[in-house]
Amino acid sequence: MKYSPKAGIAFLLFTSPMVWGLVIFGPSYTGPITKDKVHRSLNWPGGIEAMELHPARVYSTHMDGFDHHNFDIYYKANLRQINELLSLFNRIHCLDHEVWIDRKPGKAWEVTKKKIPFNVNLSISRRHTEHDNPVQPRLKIHLADGDNLEGMLVIPEGMIVHSDLPAFSHYPSSKPARKAFYGKFVVADNQPSTDTACGLVTRMTLWQKRADGTDPVSIYLGLADQQGGFVFELSESEQQHLQQGSWYITATPGNRATTAKPSDTKVLLSSLEDTADKATPLRLPEPEYYYGRVLFQDGSPAVLKSDDEGSRMRVIVTLSACGHCQVDKEGYVKAVFSPDQIVNKHAKGRVYCPDFNNEVAVFPLKILSREKEKAEMITISRPQHPEPDITAAKPLMFEPLPGWESIILDVDPQTLQGKSLLLCFWDYNQRPSRTIIQNLIGKSTLLDGKEVMLVLIHAGTDHTASAEWLKKHNINFTTGQIKEQWPEVRFRWNVRGLPWLILTNTDHKVIAEGITDKSLEEYLN
Repeated sequence: MKYSPKAGIAFLLFTSPMVWGLVIFGPSYTGPITKDKVHRSLNWPGGIEAMELHPARVYSTHMDGFDHHNFDIYYKANLRQINELLSLFNRIHCLDHEVWIDRKPGKAWEVTKKKIPFNVNLSISRRHTEHDNPVQPRLKIHLADGDNLEGMLVIPEGMIVHSDLPAFSHYPSSKPARKAFYGKFVVADNQPSTDTACGLVTRMTLWQKRADGTDPVSIYLGLADQQGGFVFELSESEQQHLQQGSWYITATPGNRATTAKPSDTKVLLSSLEDTADKATPLRLPEPEYYYGRVLFQDGSPAVLKSDDEGSRMRVIVTLSACGHCQVDKEGYVKAVFSPDQIVNKHAKGRVYCPDFNNEVAVFPLKILSREKEKAEMITISRPQHPEPDITAAKPLMFEPLPGWESIILDVDPQTLQGKSLLLCFWDYNQRPSRTIIQNLIGKSTLLDGKEVMLVLIHAGTDHTASAEWLKKHNINFTTGQIKEQWPEVRFRWNVRGLPWLILTNTDHKVIAEGITDKSLEEYLN
């Protein structure tokens, strides 16, 4: 590959299974600067477009790893271009503009054994855990030894300069002191203005009015937390701007792609408090909710019973800009959208079941309705229940029995209270199971003498045949049968094979499991 600063060549890197990167050489576009011609990412500061397309750019990298999200632009710039970059950097929409200046050479990046030198670097980095927080761009300038450019750099007023070089010692080197202001947002019924079940978030934006009366500059401040709470940190100067009205803050309820507008609900500085516990809820306009529905092919709601039991099996609906939307007990999906997002005929979501590895349907946004009763539906197949790994089952020794919810007994479970039990899980279609029951019949006198009650639990599928076999052999012990999926019951009761014996004391705590009929007498004595 031959390197050309204007080639606009791009290729994808995979440095590990969890890290990917996009590398672009040279300015990717040479026409008018518009937002659709540059790389964008959620919550990036406005005004960065001109720096992305500056002709001094030699390459850029966009790395997305397990922990960090990094975007870097590298420039090989002369004095005039460095001053242009300083001026453009100062126009990026953020509160603090920090620049680092040193005489350390920029570490050249090597591609196909060819090093690409640079002397200016714009960096945007954040952890994935801070995805909703504002990002802080940083500019680094590496001066060459002996170039004597210190006095020729034009540092914009208010820029924070970090440098050990004496020529820059008179510039501010730290951010201004800021005070925290707390508040809380609610929507209808005093519910928090954040609801991940339907994709509702609340975006906070600082607006700076322009002297020429054109649209104000917008600075993203972050999202309200899960309880609708938020905090701003403002310097004295920033507080004065807000009090004078040249700046103001708005709150925008919607989904993650909802664009903040200068006309959104204003948040007055006087309505905020100095601690979170004093915050008075601020009421925001009700967002626009849309509804859809997901059913199984048999017409039942697409809800798995195991959802309530903490199982990893579930129906997952992901909708553009709303993330993972919850499917309620009736199969309805509720999501926050604006009308212009809904009318996009290409907009769609996806349905996964029983996990993210299995996409089962496309969810077109056009089927969503403002009225829940008119919600259109899509249907999916009910998943086959995976069989749990019995080797990972928890032993029951010295533990109480799991309970009778998954077993149908021919007696009221309450009649078993206060009695020692010998449970036998068996299957009529297996000879070892039939044999052990006949052997247990021979131990009836022993069991009666020890006041142990025998309960035969049929784990097979042919319950009619098993009942007839017991009747044929005059076996009149208490019986039961499995009413749920056997793999789940087997895992819960730690039944490692059939037949399987479990012995309890009168409190129904297990004192032996997996024993044989031959060793039973040892445990009873």
